[in-house]
Amino acid sequence: MIGLYTRKSGVTRNSGDDTSFSGTYIPGMDIHDRIKQKRLEKGMSMQELATACGLKGYQAVQQWEKSDGTAPTRTRMPRVAEALGVSQEWLQFGVETTDDPIWPLSKWVSRARFDALPPDEKARAGRLVLDTVETWEKQNRSELKKVG
Repeated sequence: MIGLYTRKSGVTRNSGDDTSFSGTYIPGMDIHDRIKQKRLEKGMSMQELATACGLKGYQAVQQWEKSDGTAPTRTRMPRVAEALGVSQEWLQFGVETTDDPIWPLSKWVSRARFDALPPDEKARAGRLVLDTVETWEKQNRSELKKVG
């Protein structure tokens, strides 16, 4: 039976394996919501997604979609993302990123992962980057004068 329940966020959702989800991005969605959203958008049952991910039963997918359930393992994540037609980054963080020249750290960490940090950790990381750049500039002052 399909019923309604209200999540901690106050958003009322249908329970059960229905296909009536609108597919609209809801701010604050977590990986569980994103998996369900994409599965329903694609018209897949839990069993179909499980099979596409190399699983025999739908129970793992059921856990992935429960707000207090488990998320796919790191080794399973690429297959889940592929089956749903999304990037692993979108699946995990809800944001698509590419090698963006505006985000100079993309070689080491995506902007989505950085943006997911708490404000105090972002500030600490920013100070570390600034300290590194300033130290390099001091050590290479003569080279910088030739360029500038």
